[in-house]
Amino acid sequence: MKNLYRREGGIALLQVLLMVAVISVLALQMSYSSKDKVAVAQALQDKVLAEVDLRTLESELLYELATKRWVNGEEGEIATEWNFYGKPFITPSGHRVSIQDNDGLVSVFNGGSRATVEPLLTQMLGARHRAVSVRNQLIELQGFVSGSSSEMSGQFFQSRSELTNALSEAGLEEDDVLLFTRIPNRAFLPLQAPDRLLRLWLPERQAEAIIELRSKGRMDAASFRQITGIHSSDEVRFYPSGRFMIELVVNKGTSRALKRMFINMSPLSNTQPIWFFGVEG
Repeated sequence: MKNLYRREGGIALLQVLLMVAVISVLALQMSYSSKDKVAVAQALQDKVLAEVDLRTLESELLYELATKRWVNGEEGEIATEWNFYGKPFITPSGHRVSIQDNDGLVSVFNGGSRATVEPLLTQMLGARHRAVSVRNQLIELQGFVSGSSSEMSGQFFQSRSELTNALSEAGLEEDDVLLFTRIPNRAFLPLQAPDRLLRLWLPERQAEAIIELRSKGRMDAASFRQITGIHSSDEVRFYPSGRFMIELVVNKGTSRALKRMFINMSPLSNTQPIWFFGVEG
């Protein structure tokens, strides 16, 4: 009898231990499941809030672009921080913004200005004959008819990626490709040119002096003329054009919201002060 009781007692103990183990596993699984649900819910909330903040940031930026002067140090939530040469800056709300004036890049529409494009390509490719060849290729790819009575006889590259592919196949590095635009420029805006473009376009000492002053918010047209001897003309101007390529980035928790847009600002227009041209220049 004692052996029977011991055997039954041992079985009962094993059953209890098994039940405890099963309950522990179920509890652990429920705990993990709850944590997963909380994580999913938090990620969804972060995504929604990031999109809301992105819309708010876009509205605030467009309002200030339409109502503030396009200069350094202008009063405003965003205007105090902005620049128009593509350098990312952080708003007081902690969001990242970059604004690149399209006319601060080098246009290759119909080959662009020979006086600007060929020296720049020579710097990038290391030989003038290669630069001339690449510019001629860009002209041919766009269907420009030499001697035409219309300056617009050619066509745009149909997309930014088409321009990128053409320049990459010609041997340009990725960082150099970013310095060009497929859109025709009204004039070249050196004060709105990216740092790398200034370093390629100007003598080293002049470029570094301008970049340093600009980073401190102390660069203007008079200072640029004094350093370079270059004056305003039909081909070179010093005030932003209003044609801006914009990138907005908002981070919220684990989520990230991004928007790119290409706009034309005409604050004095009585019909449509803002034109949206898509996402690329």
